[in-house]
Amino acid sequence: MSKQYKSFTEELKIQCPELPKDKLKDVTTDSGLSTLEDFRKHEFVNFEAKREDLYRLSMDIEAYAVKNYAPLLATFETEALYKYVQKRYTEILKKIPHAWIIGGFDDPFLIPPDSVPATAEILSCLDTNIEKMWIVVTRGENGPFGLVAEDLGNDKFRGFFTMDSKIIENVIKIINDTMRIKIKFSKQ
Repeated sequence: MSKQYKSFTEELKIQCPELPKDKLKDVTTDSGLSTLEDFRKHEFVNFEAKREDLYRLSMDIEAYAVKNYAPLLATFETEALYKYVQKRYTEILKKIPHAWIIGGFDDPFLIPPDSVPATAEILSCLDTNIEKMWIVVTRGENGPFGLVAEDLGNDKFRGFFTMDSKIIENVIKIINDTMRIKIKFSKQ
């Protein structure tokens, strides 16, 4: 029987003790961290942010996946948050090799099967510690990278962006173990 953790982030810290403990950085638009390239240059950024700041970074990661024909993993806390981007995501999913869309979905017909390609897996993480997470991951030239943040409530998130594929692989392992699925970002 596996140990239950209070939060996804807490579990990640236990499974990934090498996770950097850098000070929180400002990631608002005027902080010098406004593009994906800015984040990639830093390689690892701990932050506390508002939804609008993460939305901008998420869109940059999604655009990178499309431009580089790379797989994408994206989590959504609620159905409403997915519905907000559903039209854009329907187009993204047609332009990448594989995607895992995971969310706190309690409506099995939220996403009509004929609106997404067969290469997209739509999964519910309802009632798991993944439900409060904002995760957007794609694959770069050195392996998977992305954004991992926990919803603190009141439009605040705490998390990190990393280019370290070992950290992202630990994130994916927790998702795989929790949901009993197999997300794999290695090159085919």
